[in-house]
Amino acid sequence: MPHFETASSAAGVASSDDSYDATARILVLGDSAVGKSSLLMRFCENRFDSNFVITIGVDFRVKTINIQDREVRLQIWDTAGQERFRTITPAYYRNAMGVLLIYDMTDSKSFKNVDYWVRNLDEHADKTVQKLLVGNKADMAAKRKVSTEEGQALADKYGMTFFETSAKSGLNVEQAFRAIAERVCDSYDLLNGIEPRVHNNGSVASSNAVKLSDRRGTGGAGEFRGAVTVMD
Repeated sequence: MPHFETASSAAGVASSDDSYDATARILVLGDSAVGKSSLLMRFCENRFDSNFVITIGVDFRVKTINIQDREVRLQIWDTAGQERFRTITPAYYRNAMGVLLIYDMTDSKSFKNVDYWVRNLDEHADKTVQKLLVGNKADMAAKRKVSTEEGQALADKYGMTFFETSAKSGLNVEQAFRAIAERVCDSYDLLNGIEPRVHNNGSVASSNAVKLSDRRGTGGAGEFRGAVTVMD
């Protein structure tokens, strides 16, 4: 089972650090150009950059969100989808606790390749890893090649929750990341024994959870924590 951290046990973090209560490691998988980095930028920085930049190796970002009145730090690994980098990706599977499998709904090949990513995940990741399927680029409806019904059927096949998102508009981005984080917290019992945070006035901190029925991600400030690169 993947190792998980609490605020008092995280490597390199002093026991007095109360900036977060638990850590969840999230992996983002999918073909190149499906919008993985754009989704992460929208979630962590609440912005969108139309200039396509290929991820070289693996990028790493951190964002802390509130779940059940606890602060959960998400370590999110954004992997390169190109074939030449696929041999290094399995190295990041082993410690993953949750995975977002991304396809581009305007690209049927990226949808078919979800099967490939699931097989690799099943081969290299822990059996308890939580999975969620995301069909991205919902803003490009006129170019859609994969129907909502097809996406839902694939999610049902693998027992995954399904979202259609748009990194450009923010549609369902916050909801998708929050959903996988909540599943990880439940599956790995990350919040067990951690008391809800309390304000100085004695009131319990209110959760900023976004309801899954909401239609737009609200984004939020994120923290870029560097990148891991490989050379040709």
